[in-house]
Amino acid sequence: WFGHKNAAFIVLYSDEGNRETGEKGFRGSNLIRMSEEQLVWLAASLERTKGYDHVFLFLHHPRWLSGRYPDGNWDRVHDLMVAAGNVSAVFAGHIHRQHYAGVRDGITYMTLATIGGVMPMDVPGTGWLSHMNMVTVRPSGFEMATIPVGAVLDPKAMTPEHLDDIDRARALPIEGLTESLELSGEGEASGEIRYRVLNGTQAPVEISAFMDDQAGDWRIGPRHRHLALEPSESRAISFRLERSRDDFQEVFSIPRLAVQVDYLGGGRRVSLPERRRFVPLRPAPLAYPNGAAKSDQALALDGKGGALWFAAEAIPDLAGTFTLEAWVRPEALDGDHTVIGRFAGRGAALLLSDGRPRLILGRQGQRLDLRGPEGLLRLGHWYHLAAVYDGARARLYLDGAQIAEVEAKADALRVKSGLPLYIGANPDENGGAGAFFQGALDEVRLSTLARYETARFDPPARHESDPQTLLLLHLDRDDGPFALDASPGRRHGIGVGAVSFVAR
Repeated sequence: WFGHKNAAFIVLYSDEGNRETGEKGFRGSNLIRMSEEQLVWLAASLERTKGYDHVFLFLHHPRWLSGRYPDGNWDRVHDLMVAAGNVSAVFAGHIHRQHYAGVRDGITYMTLATIGGVMPMDVPGTGWLSHMNMVTVRPSGFEMATIPVGAVLDPKAMTPEHLDDIDRARALPIEGLTESLELSGEGEASGEIRYRVLNGTQAPVEISAFMDDQAGDWRIGPRHRHLALEPSESRAISFRLERSRDDFQEVFSIPRLAVQVDYLGGGRRVSLPERRRFVPLRPAPLAYPNGAAKSDQALALDGKGGALWFAAEAIPDLAGTFTLEAWVRPEALDGDHTVIGRFAGRGAALLLSDGRPRLILGRQGQRLDLRGPEGLLRLGHWYHLAAVYDGARARLYLDGAQIAEVEAKADALRVKSGLPLYIGANPDENGGAGAFFQGALDEVRLSTLARYETARFDPPARHESDPQTLLLLHLDRDDGPFALDASPGRRHGIGVGAVSFVAR
């Protein structure tokens, strides 16, 4: 602690973790409690600062947010501050969102946002912003002003109620009322796509909906819809889409619905970031060609936007045992490069993270993140990568050798993802793609059983189909925009972005 003019500043250490084991983390009562040693130091420091008009306390983690830090011991810190009698405010960070928790026993609790840190958006009215706070201190009290780029805000407007309502506006329910449009083998489609939008917030909202086909190969009418919804009001919107075979050989795009919401609460208009989702297209039940017995091609991806897309309703969710596997040839090892992706806080994904094979699965609060060792992969080489979950344990394999294993609870997967499946990318919460694979993929197979249970097996050069095969992509031929599925389900995918084929 130190003093300046009429105020003292005390800084606490909120990343002590388990003092006995050295473990650190954000969850678990043994990791988020202030140690007895620090509490004794705090009591002594508060005694030494009693001559100041104000004491301001600082720490990294906002431990008073019990939803984020359950079973902590912040009440003991609070009681010490109350007993001191001159603690005016507590400031924290970590969550990268401004949050005003109000005044408790005369002590103001404030969590600041960030300066250029990771955020889902930079919109001051949502609490997510890059900013500075100006605190004006006088003997009788203090005032705060938040200064983002181009504005000055009252941070006390970011109450839990306001932030919760903003979050509801960000996730405004957009229900698809049409199952999908069938796309013929010649690229033809025609029909109406309908959605229902519900305003679940406590304030009016204005909505702009736009249908974007990127390449201009669809006839869409109308392209724009505008809605004004009162709280709890819902409205249906529709778009007519048509595509002829004339454009099939030249360009192909999957139309996307873009939705932008303006939240009209708290005496201000907050324009939230645009959300996009693909229109559900269903490839016709194309027959997988006979005689495709040799896989001499592979799918090439540039790591910038190319992937194979499968509608959410086309691929059943993994709800029990499974195997994810593919042949991969990485051309980049830094960052995340997804092989099979269906994880956005829930679901499952197989990927390479900084060159390490990795499996993520589960849901919020019950997540498994299994990673293989470093240094196993080299650029430009082919590897067989597999992830297996048998209901009790999850395992990672590279070229048939087990490289990682961990216990996994059976109910970790019993959750509906509602997300599209990508090969070569991973969806975000709105179904958009990211973490693109850079390199080549071949022989991608998803199965509803644990195919490999021993420490070693011989990876097949070409995967075969059986009743437990959920998806099988030989990727040995260019069929226009389609990725033909050789499994019994014929769940064909569609290429988006830069997708091409190279010799294996």
